[in-house]
Amino acid sequence: MSRFLKCFIVLTCLLTMALFAAACADSSQPIPDQNQQPAPPEPEEQTLTISACYDYVAREIEIAAEKFKADHPGLEIVVETYAGDRERYKQQISIQLMGGRPADIIDATAFSEIDLANSNLLIDFYPLIEEDPDFTDDTYYMNVIDGMAFNGKVFVFPTEFSYSVLGVNNTLSRDLVERYQQYETITYRQALDLYLEFADPGLYLERSFDAAYVTDAALKTFVDFENQTCFFNTAEFIQFITDAKVATEPAKITRGELGWTYSANIYRADLLAEAQSYLFSKASNTDYWVFLPYTKGNVFTHYIPLVDNDGQALMMPRKRFCISEASQNKELAWEFIKYLTTPEANTDTIIYGFPIHRQLFNSYVTNDLTKAVEQWRSIDPVSGETEAVVADVMAKLVGYNELPMSYQNNLDIEAMADIIREQLYAFYRGTATAEQVATELQQKITVFMDEIQ
Repeated sequence: MSRFLKCFIVLTCLLTMALFAAACADSSQPIPDQNQQPAPPEPEEQTLTISACYDYVAREIEIAAEKFKADHPGLEIVVETYAGDRERYKQQISIQLMGGRPADIIDATAFSEIDLANSNLLIDFYPLIEEDPDFTDDTYYMNVIDGMAFNGKVFVFPTEFSYSVLGVNNTLSRDLVERYQQYETITYRQALDLYLEFADPGLYLERSFDAAYVTDAALKTFVDFENQTCFFNTAEFIQFITDAKVATEPAKITRGELGWTYSANIYRADLLAEAQSYLFSKASNTDYWVFLPYTKGNVFTHYIPLVDNDGQALMMPRKRFCISEASQNKELAWEFIKYLTTPEANTDTIIYGFPIHRQLFNSYVTNDLTKAVEQWRSIDPVSGETEAVVADVMAKLVGYNELPMSYQNNLDIEAMADIIREQLYAFYRGTATAEQVATELQQKITVFMDEIQ
């Protein structure tokens, strides 16, 4: 065997041994698991900012925020409150919106919807709702949300709502009560017609009634905000305020309360002397007692919703929010606002109106109404078992809740309300005729609407 062949054989053996040793060394390492998932990434840090005018709104947002953050690791929610300083809140939020640096979510309670809609600085909620598979008529009172629409868009999202109901005095005239029972809903004009037919001297329509208050409450009858037109200088308005003057309690004008609503309600039999002054009494749908039967009998009964001339309930959103167009967290802001409507977010909060979430409405109002019935038993004996009374009232309220709604945004337009009150004070005091008031309002409100554009 040649020397060269021997060297080749030796080198081949050495190479084979080295490869074998390397293979053995590698076999000591664990074999990678092909199904093993990579470690999850660290949660992305996000900050959602919220501005609230009132402390009670801020507290409830903060309670909900802690629950919401549990499902959103890395999320920080910062709530800024203005301690109920409405004017400072409006001023600061307006500056922030104009400067392009507002909070992601804005509590709209202190603002006029018209001002917000005309700002072009807020998002329209309709596209978010339409793209959200969980947002359906079966889950939410969409009629309430639709009631906030302005020019086909919703810039203000309500989480709670209320509307007014009107009851009739059943101690004065059986004919009046029977006529009233024929209505399922009622307008102020219809109530005024009943007043003119049945009222004796010294009787008034209802405790908060006057021409300014009712004009304000039903302003959409006389003002078309979307088309920037108004209809004050008409025979309808002139007749309306003329009739309303007759139905207004004179002392209300003397006290300087034109357009102001009484906070107190009259309903009990032991207030009969005071109640006898009015044909009707207005209340909120959230005042359960107006729907409860008493063995003593109510002074005012048969409460039904007040509606405008289009049959829309005069709705007021109790809590409402906006999302700024400048927000970098629009989808997250929408998720949080939607969360505020759910039963999970409201287990530790007080609900001041009716929830727009149907499940929350059913559970919360049923429980709240049950407590109310038991509480009222200690004041006036309630006819019927609690469960039956609650079921009856709930059925009535559920039906009322389905009415088309109209947000009375005029209540927030203070400058317009001031113009109306100024002119109608002159009318009540006899220094201007109904025709003169109609002409002045037509001119002044037309100019006002041009200015707010």
